[in-house]
Amino acid sequence: MEALLDIDQIIVNKQPVQGDHIEDFVDLLENGRRIPPIVVRTTKTGYVLVDGRHRLAAHKILGRTKIWAR
Repeated sequence: MEALLDIDQIIVNKQPVQGDHIEDFVDLLENGRRIPPIVVRTTKTGYVLVDGRHRLAAHKILGRTKIWAR
């Protein structure tokens, strides 16, 4: 099930990201394209990112405060 989550509630384990992949997602988002939702796991205090660190980083670069997740 997909939900629109507050980015601030998502905990990200420190994993390296590649700038090229982030830029690709930024370009898609700036052009109005919808990208696949990130995948999170629910915790007592929020969510932990399971998959989608590049997509999440692109949203942060664009100053967005919410992201689609499942």
